[in-house]
Amino acid sequence: MANTIDSELQLTEILDSALTAFRRAVLPLRSFATVYSDVALQGDDKIAVPYYPLSTSSSQTRAADGSYKSLVTSTTTNAREVTIDKNKVQGLSFTGRERARQPMFDPVRHGELKGHKLALDVIEDVFSVVTKANFSGDTIAASTAANFDEEDVADLAQQCAEDDWPEMRSMVLNPAFHYNLVKQPALIDQSQSGSGAVLREGSIMNLMGFETMMSNGVKTNNGTATALTSVTNATNLFTLASHGLTDGDVIQFTATTLPTGISGSTDY
Repeated sequence: MANTIDSELQLTEILDSALTAFRRAVLPLRSFATVYSDVALQGDDKIAVPYYPLSTSSSQTRAADGSYKSLVTSTTTNAREVTIDKNKVQGLSFTGRERARQPMFDPVRHGELKGHKLALDVIEDVFSVVTKANFSGDTIAASTAANFDEEDVADLAQQCAEDDWPEMRSMVLNPAFHYNLVKQPALIDQSQSGSGAVLREGSIMNLMGFETMMSNGVKTNNGTATALTSVTNATNLFTLASHGLTDGDVIQFTATTLPTGISGSTDY
């Protein structure tokens, strides 16, 4: 007797494991993302995503017998155009012979690993735009990872409150910042934090009004001083091995003597 399985169903178990791992790893994005899967493309790979700026109109005082109509103010709905121009893929291919003759080959496990890696690459790509070059405003709480603690989070929360940001707030941290926060005695102490998850799992659910998560896709945006490997004046070429920088990162030069045209403590 032969069992026939439609080809569309043969990879279901593998794809399920990949999607499960993908959803778990990509979770931090859901804090900042709204799904517009029902918004159709208009033939040019672009969609208009609506967003709603905070209301700045002051409330007016109405006389007891006054008219509501005279007090009506306008509202604003803005839009940000998004181009759908990327399609990241992790491929997995094997034959029935490979699976049958290689007992250590586990396609379900490999599917899980592929899904996890795809999620990390997507997150890193999405968060790659979160750099000082793209958001050049004043830093709320400038800190290195080694000094980042609950007081810095409180500063962020205070600034959000003073700017009338909505109370449902999320914070996604680079691992170095997250785990230094985890080390803080006030968070480890269950009598203060209200949860043993910090010590047992290294997870911080809520802190100072923020839903807090961690992702390795978030860049630190706060590098340490590193000596240049070489400087070639004739070609204006600065060489630094293992710099860890990405396109758009902001750097500063510090030295006793700098080449003409380069200023110290200046963003480039």
